[in-house]
Amino acid sequence: MMRNLYWKEVHRGILKWLFMMMLVPVVLVAMGCGSGDDDGQVINQVPLQTGTTLDLYCADEGIYLETCVLGDPRNPFATTTIKEFDVNDPESEEEGKFDLANAIPPGPEYAISRYYFWATALARRSSGENQYFTAVALHELYTYGVSEGFGSVNAQNQAIRAYRAVLDYYFGSVTFFSTCDFLNPSPPEPELFYSVIVSDMAGTNLVAPDPDPDAITLCDGTVVPQNPLITLFPDDNPVVSDFTARELLGEWGYSYVEIEDDSAFVTVSTF
Repeated sequence: MMRNLYWKEVHRGILKWLFMMMLVPVVLVAMGCGSGDDDGQVINQVPLQTGTTLDLYCADEGIYLETCVLGDPRNPFATTTIKEFDVNDPESEEEGKFDLANAIPPGPEYAISRYYFWATALARRSSGENQYFTAVALHELYTYGVSEGFGSVNAQNQAIRAYRAVLDYYFGSVTFFSTCDFLNPSPPEPELFYSVIVSDMAGTNLVAPDPDPDAITLCDGTVVPQNPLITLFPDDNPVVSDFTARELLGEWGYSYVEIEDDSAFVTVSTF
């Protein structure tokens, strides 16, 4: 029963973040730390960072164990309370991390703010889910930069390192999705939730990212786009990009294994 409640909470937030509506204010309303009578928390308006260039506050910002992003003066979420799922209070109505992430507008302009949000979540709580979404935000930041004629080298390199951190420190960790995501227009009832291994998704994003993903239909019938991702190993020949990623995975001690149903997983290499 507790697991089902966890699925419900994570899925509700994950869909809100992955499939944000277009009409979102450019100022994020979030729970922030500060003085006040409400347990030391007040509602703050957080001006968001924009742009596609990443200036790192320290070399390992956004990577497991490094928390320097909390001191980065460019980080709009440095003092924001980011609530994780609480197994002791599964029905809490307090805004969770995906609810807050949902308030960040979609598209290239605020890609940098999505990175700061997830890097802050990771610094506050080390988890495979937070590390994976930090990596995706960095990957997205690089993708949007390339589309504007300049891809941030910092975002590119840090995305690769963040994906490796998913594999090295969180192999087998999961996040959750809904059967409505891929079984519309006739999803099963009741809606079902299932775990997805973030290390497998990290491998796919490294080897075979989707630059033009299909839109997904939510359970309420809303059709929403997914964010594109391009290769982090650019080359005129896409086969070279593919095998550069595979070679790097091999150097890290992993193998990328494709299976017949057009999906793949990552294994630990043995000799």
